[in-house]
Amino acid sequence: MTYFKEIFVFITGVLGMVLTGLLVMNWSPEYIQQFDRQTRNWIRQLQQPPRETPKPCEPVTNIVLLKTHKTGGSTLQNIMYRFGDKRNLTFALPAEKNYFGTPKVFDPSTVLKLPGATKYNILANHARYCTKGFEKLMPSDTVYITSIRHPANQFESMYKYYELSDRFHAGIKTFAKNPTKFYSKSKFSTSESLRQSGVNPMLFDLGLQKRYLQDMNRIKHKVKNLEQNFNFILIAEYFDESLVLLKDLLCWSLEDVAYFKINARVEGEVVELEEDTRHNLTLWNEGDMLLYTYFNDTLWRKIREYGHQRLKVEVTKLGKIMRRWKNKCLMAGNSTKEATGGKTKVLGYQTRKSANSWEDEVLCKSLTRKPMEYLGYLKDKMKSMFG
Repeated sequence: MTYFKEIFVFITGVLGMVLTGLLVMNWSPEYIQQFDRQTRNWIRQLQQPPRETPKPCEPVTNIVLLKTHKTGGSTLQNIMYRFGDKRNLTFALPAEKNYFGTPKVFDPSTVLKLPGATKYNILANHARYCTKGFEKLMPSDTVYITSIRHPANQFESMYKYYELSDRFHAGIKTFAKNPTKFYSKSKFSTSESLRQSGVNPMLFDLGLQKRYLQDMNRIKHKVKNLEQNFNFILIAEYFDESLVLLKDLLCWSLEDVAYFKINARVEGEVVELEEDTRHNLTLWNEGDMLLYTYFNDTLWRKIREYGHQRLKVEVTKLGKIMRRWKNKCLMAGNSTKEATGGKTKVLGYQTRKSANSWEDEVLCKSLTRKPMEYLGYLKDKMKSMFG
């Protein structure tokens, strides 16, 4: 009915213009151009197809999480593990331990062989980024994500977790006063066999070669490449906000991205940095700071586009889901416990002995699994699926 009405309006308009022209005898070149322009506009409007109702999106199932060190990566990994495990997706897992050949950049030969697998859906273990390596292994529509953190916070966490004080022969406050001195005397400056770089560790994880880790021109070029190669980069300081945006990107639900913190250090293990130490560590990791600033700005641009109020509502909903799960899964009162992660103490969870249902039992177990335990379970599952 609307279509015929538009035709009627169009014909009426054309006749009106013709009659006006005849009455005033104003068929000047200017009038003819105006007549032609308006007629073409009406024709274009009539030719536009009717607006379609947006189709619901399909959940993304092909994902690479480039797991960086001490940026909330273990929690993100648990989210990816749970999503894929629940849907029986195919995981690309390390053939040896929990690294894909680090400190070398990613190579598909380091992936656990699954003879019957035709493609992989999810890769979410530690690897150093290499575009060609991932493109050889993963489908062309794979979504690439990673997480980063303020360099001073990230470096402090690495320093404590991996006991870098033994490598540099100095506590972090002493190291921060003259990092160049301690770095130049350490194996970090020369060895290619260490999994940590000692400077700009996030850029190192993201594939920048060690010899370029303090070359600002190379770093700027690398940051621009990462913008092109990664679909989304989460910011650890705004983890929940990042997850809401990620949820929309992947067409997942809030339940899919809800989490319990994994591998987070217990309170006594965190070193509170004094302002001068924090400042010096930020300067030492100047490349990582450029990386962080760039993608933190990118996140906030996306938040503005999404809408602050809308985001606030979604973050609140996410928090309610996690509180509900804690009540369902964890013991009342002292629900956390100390556990060993790497070379430091991390949070573990005291789970309830009985669940309301089988689904609840599976959920609670997957939410609280330690990374290495979950990895071992998935390796066994993949071998069973494709053995």
